[in-house]
Amino acid sequence: MDGTFVSCRHPDGVMSGHNSERAMRRLPPASTFKIPHTLIALEKGAVSGPDEIFEWDGKPRTFRSWERDMTLGEAMQASNVPVYQEIAGRIGQDHMEAYLESFEYGTGQAGDSLTDFWLVGPLEISAIEQCRFLLRLAAGQLPVAEKHLQALRAMLGTDVGGGVTLYAKTGWATAPGPGPGWWVGWLEGPFGRVAFALNIDLLEAGQAPLREKLGRKSLQALGILPRQD
Repeated sequence: MDGTFVSCRHPDGVMSGHNSERAMRRLPPASTFKIPHTLIALEKGAVSGPDEIFEWDGKPRTFRSWERDMTLGEAMQASNVPVYQEIAGRIGQDHMEAYLESFEYGTGQAGDSLTDFWLVGPLEISAIEQCRFLLRLAAGQLPVAEKHLQALRAMLGTDVGGGVTLYAKTGWATAPGPGPGWWVGWLEGPFGRVAFALNIDLLEAGQAPLREKLGRKSLQALGILPRQD
């Protein structure tokens, strides 16, 4: 696969990975943007909390799994784009870009369209920038309330054994067509805290599971993620 993987550990910021040239290349974050997007929505008061229900309007969606009412937490897990498009409209361009700047998130630009700036640009971010952002987020170094950070953790966290918790999100801006796919997040365990970001070029939907599969293999090779038989 043509792609990159980067890990960054706390507190020294030491990075390890593959394909440094691509690791510095900025790409649209796609649904990995739901991580900062959710924090912004909670902090701005654009949503009442993880249990707020977003009603499906009955119109066909790109994926059948989106065709139902969902809570914010469920929309995060399902990568429900229409729900987050509604949330972006509630936040507004000025507030969105102000938060992106304060988060030091990639290009920090929302552009003129609040419905797709994280899918087609102008918002772009590199794998290295993803790692640095996620490390600050996990360490509580972003200008957001602790209760909102804890709400996000609850939406993302998974116990993967060995005293390790994984917080992660996939993304694919052009799904199900050819384009870059992401898997980003961080882990907390006996080793401390490590952020990571992977992006690879996907050609069709059948390759989508490779994002997490290759990411997990990379984390296992670094001795960060417990190996599973």
